[in-house]
Amino acid sequence: MNKNEILNNLLDHLLTLPKFETMENEKKELLKTKLINEYNDRINKLIIINIPLNKSEEFLAILDSKNTSRIDKYIEEQIPNLDDLIEAETSRFIQQIILKGQ
Repeated sequence: MNKNEILNNLLDHLLTLPKFETMENEKKELLKTKLINEYNDRINKLIIINIPLNKSEEFLAILDSKNTSRIDKYIEEQIPNLDDLIEAETSRFIQQIILKGQ
């Protein structure tokens, strides 16, 4: 199961919280799409914030290449603790959804 499937399943589960129970399925799907976009934006911001400032131009050039494997490799090299940062951000994101859903 890839990260997108995990996030999708997690959001499906979270949208069963009491506040979301009465929401129509169509609205739940729209909310889920919005939440996925918000999560991706947060992760992208996290990456940008943690790329060393002196590597910004190099990073932009690599982004322009649109070569996802090259981009991923560069990010991993520049942010060695990326998994920990993503895990912490994911926890904050989930907590916010749970608080909204109560």
